[in-house]
Amino acid sequence: MAAAAPHGRNSIHTVDLAGSCEYLGLMAGPAPHNTKQGRAPAVGRAPGVAHFEEIPNLYFHRTDLLAVLKTGQNPRGDQCLKEKVLGAALIMLDTHHFPETTPFEYEFVELLAKGGFRGLLLLDDIHLNGEMKRFWAWFTEKRAPGSYSTKDATPVGHVSGTGWVDFSTNRPAGGGGVDFST
Repeated sequence: MAAAAPHGRNSIHTVDLAGSCEYLGLMAGPAPHNTKQGRAPAVGRAPGVAHFEEIPNLYFHRTDLLAVLKTGQNPRGDQCLKEKVLGAALIMLDTHHFPETTPFEYEFVELLAKGGFRGLLLLDDIHLNGEMKRFWAWFTEKRAPGSYSTKDATPVGHVSGTGWVDFSTNRPAGGGGVDFST
C-alpha cells in the first residue's frame, strides 16, 4: 500500500473500521532508540481521515464503508469516499476472512457491482478457510456474461490464496451485469 504512494502520482486510500487504529499504529512504526516518538505523527485531514506528512497522498479513513456505499454519506469524514471507492482503478480487499460469520465481503461486492465499479478487485486469502473458499466459489460461479472476470492468481500471489477480479466490463443495475441477489 505505502509503496505505491511516495511517487505522488497515486492517491492511496485505506478504509478501516471506525474504532480501529491498526494501520495508523503500523505506520507510526517503532520509536527510534532513546526517544518517545516514532514516525511523524498522523495529521488529521477531516474527522476520521488522517495521513502522514512524509506520505501526503496516503489517506487513512476510519468509517463504516458499507454504510458509505449504500448512502453516499460518511459521517466520519470525507464525503467523496463513495466516489473514490467506486472510481478506483484497484481495490485490495483484506478483511476478517469470515464472510459468513462476520459478514462484509458479499455485501461489499454487491455494492461495488451495483454502483458501477469498473476497476480491479484483488482478494487475499481466498483459500484460507472454508468460508473464504465458499466466498471465492460463489464469486466465480455468480459470473454473468460481460459482468466481470475472475482469476485465481495464487501461484503469483499470497500463499493462502489470491483472487483477481476484473470489473472493467461491469454494467450497473439496469444495464445487465451480474445478479448478486441469491
